[in-house]
Amino acid sequence: MWTAKVRALGAAQTQLRGLEGAAAHDALLAAAMHGLQGAGDEDQPLANRCLEAAALLILGLAEDKETTQDQAPSTPRRPGRSLLRLEGATPARALLRALCRAPLEAGDEGAAAAAAATAWHWLAAALGPVARSAVLEELAGAWRGAIAARRGIYAGGAAPHAGFAADAEAQRGAATAADAALAAQLPADAASLRAMRAQHLCVAFLLDARAALEGDARAEAQRARRTLAALSSAALEPGAGLGRAAAACATRFRLAQLALRCADAEPGAPAAQRAHRARVSLALDSALEWFDAPVAWHQADGAALREATRAVSAVQEAVARLPIWPASDRLSVEDAKQRLALLRFLLSSELERLAVWESPLDTKAHAAVACDWPTVAQWETLAAAAWIASPRLALALKDRFPGFPALRLELERFVLVNAAAKSLQLLPQAGALLAEMAGEPAAADKLVHLQSWAPLPLLQALAVVNSAGGKKPEVLEYLSRSLHECNPEEVAFFLPQLVQMLRTDHDGVVARFLLDAAAVSVHFAVVLACQLRSEGTPPDEAFDPQVRRSGWSAPKDSGLWQVADKLRTRLMSGLPEDVANLLKDELAYFDDITEVSGKLYPVHKDKRKSAAVEFLKAVELPRGDLFLPTNPDCTVLAHIPESAAPMQSAAKCPILVAFKVHVRQDVHPGFADGEVEEAGSQGSGKEDEEPETRACIFKVGDDCRQDILALQVIGLLKKAFLTAGLDLYLLPYGVIATGYECGIIEVIPNSKSRAQLGELTDGGLAEVFAREHGPPGTERHEAARQNFIRSCAGYAVASYLLQSKDRHNGNIMLDGDGHLLHIDFGFILGISPGGNLGFENAAFKLSYEMTEIIDPARSKTSPSYLHFKELCIKGFLTARSSAESIVATVAMMASSHLPCFRGPKTAVELRHRFRLDLGEKEAAAHMDGLVEAAYGRWTTGFYDWIQYLQNNIPK
Repeated sequence: MWTAKVRALGAAQTQLRGLEGAAAHDALLAAAMHGLQGAGDEDQPLANRCLEAAALLILGLAEDKETTQDQAPSTPRRPGRSLLRLEGATPARALLRALCRAPLEAGDEGAAAAAAATAWHWLAAALGPVARSAVLEELAGAWRGAIAARRGIYAGGAAPHAGFAADAEAQRGAATAADAALAAQLPADAASLRAMRAQHLCVAFLLDARAALEGDARAEAQRARRTLAALSSAALEPGAGLGRAAAACATRFRLAQLALRCADAEPGAPAAQRAHRARVSLALDSALEWFDAPVAWHQADGAALREATRAVSAVQEAVARLPIWPASDRLSVEDAKQRLALLRFLLSSELERLAVWESPLDTKAHAAVACDWPTVAQWETLAAAAWIASPRLALALKDRFPGFPALRLELERFVLVNAAAKSLQLLPQAGALLAEMAGEPAAADKLVHLQSWAPLPLLQALAVVNSAGGKKPEVLEYLSRSLHECNPEEVAFFLPQLVQMLRTDHDGVVARFLLDAAAVSVHFAVVLACQLRSEGTPPDEAFDPQVRRSGWSAPKDSGLWQVADKLRTRLMSGLPEDVANLLKDELAYFDDITEVSGKLYPVHKDKRKSAAVEFLKAVELPRGDLFLPTNPDCTVLAHIPESAAPMQSAAKCPILVAFKVHVRQDVHPGFADGEVEEAGSQGSGKEDEEPETRACIFKVGDDCRQDILALQVIGLLKKAFLTAGLDLYLLPYGVIATGYECGIIEVIPNSKSRAQLGELTDGGLAEVFAREHGPPGTERHEAARQNFIRSCAGYAVASYLLQSKDRHNGNIMLDGDGHLLHIDFGFILGISPGGNLGFENAAFKLSYEMTEIIDPARSKTSPSYLHFKELCIKGFLTARSSAESIVATVAMMASSHLPCFRGPKTAVELRHRFRLDLGEKEAAAHMDGLVEAAYGRWTTGFYDWIQYLQNNIPK
């Protein structure tokens, strides 16, 4: 940065040379100010403009209207009379204001924020205390502007402070508290992340300024300290709306550190002592408030992750020096002690969490910050302290530390005792806990309060459905009200689970919700109709098929046949006429294409292709607003008869059909849509773009519902990875069941199975990569290899949790960019080929040839292999934060007669694989061990060899 400062001084001297009179100086200052505000030379980076503005101020000529040309300095001037021009409404002060506000308003665009921070330091060092005070005052104003505009760490909205007061009723009337708190912890978008980085650099400057003021008793130093104290209080005030997005961790804790440093009191001065207590309490409240949201992860570069760890550590050290939480009229001495103990424990656990996330493989670093976990008695004390501070905080601890039953028991007791409190009823997480206890006698007279409880978010509602109390009428009414508040397109993702609930829907609560949602969303109506057909009474041919496959048995009612049939009749008759007509046309059109499969079966194999083309030519597209059932964002323009590709099957003949479609982005905001969440993977949604080609397989004679369940889990994992900013790749392609043993499967574009690639060469995967992506070491090859590593890590986590088996090379795909993809989930959740032989005993497939790509030297020490392991560990840690929703999604299908279910233990074993009983350090070690055990495991290669011998699938 020194070179940049020299260049800035030179540029400033050039601009100043030859200027005469106040008007010329004012014009130069005004031009510099406009440049910082975005009206300057667009070709000149903002970073350069910041440094040049600082140089103009430092040279001092801009303020000194009496300086003549022969006095123009070639070096910075000594502080003098010109510094007074920073006071008041002067051009110099206006330029300084722009210099302080520009980077905070524009965000961290490249090096702009860093250059601005350098400029602030430069001004304070070159011009002394007056300039430092002026910079701090302008930064304080800029910070208040960020609060008002909801930028950066305030972007989540005005989330009310949790209160942290003994009187929980103080939260009464905050009708939007739950929504605001949820918004405050949402993952930050790109603009917010840039603003956060700029704000963090600003806070770092403020901390440096505060350290420089230590021991300085001069008037300007006192003025600067007052400015810093006021700024830190404003930044942490309850009404400021400080967010809890994971990316805000470092900035938030640095602000708390700043407030604690500013909390100096003068002995013997009561007013100063009160201010001291208030500021300490505000800083501690803010630190404690960080933990009132569920654990969230955020991937960033190593420097940013280290800074988050250092920020939390700095607050931990400051808190360790405090004898007690500042007393108040609403907090007893004993409660103050317990609250401080709670914060110390939470900070310790957060340090361990961040250390593991920063360096997943550095066990020494993990040991250095290992957290001491509380005993049962200590959990009870901590739960009580958290509840007194804020019920929201106490309830968040349940999700943050799910492996401790003692904590949950205490929270259940608190919720039962306080169920009638209106302030508690604002918290959905408390309603979820009460609903989950609905089956217990102690909760019987409390369930009436669910009528007025804040509705549950979608995933939390699903977890409640899966609980012991999920079948109680009061709970079902609460769940129905919660689901009505959700976006129908998001709920459609979980329709397989909701249809299962019809089996015990004696009061019709679930059925009413399904019909209501279908009336307002065509996408929902289509998926519901298909789901009801797949769970309804099978056609007569299913009981006496023309072709009986090995192991065939007649269909058995799972308790849904009549229920699904009746609801489908109600659906078709109760929809608005225009919606009903669109639904009928949608179903009829794709039924016509599916029926081509049945027409092809009697045709000789050599003539099926031409017959399929003719059959498809006879199918007409009835209207222009139909969409692919597997992706509602794809509007069908036409099907392509010539694309028909009959496929081999033991029953009827599935066919592949391609469609011309218009892809619309974000029209149907599905919960975990497949490719649409990958930047640039689909069209931009402009109607004048060229149509795209999408292909689907119309499958007959196979139950697609188990594949749908596996892909739901993969979709939830993908959403968790994206939310955390993790660079793991998953592709939950679209599958929908359209009837009994009928379905439509989205074809993954530009991809081939590993078996197909094996037919083209006798070499291994390394040779395939060299042929497809160029020689090792080339840019294209390395980009493909990184994609392979990212996708292998993503599917390693998914395969372990799902226990995906039958992972031969026919079920492993590779796309044109090098991503590895898994398809066909016929054996998951504990079942395996050969009558559950269990031969594939690795946690996931990491075959010899896969390790040749990930770890070319097979040394287990290469940077790429260590990176792969880090991605696997981070993916697993992130997946654990979605454990309850994933377990609920699977458990709700337990009565579906899907082959993967072996009774209640299926969901229990799935939950155990998340290892919620472990802390982050132990969980990371667990996943590390799974990767090591899977590395080139001999049973993996032997299974591929068996498939080659038995089924001629290339190994």
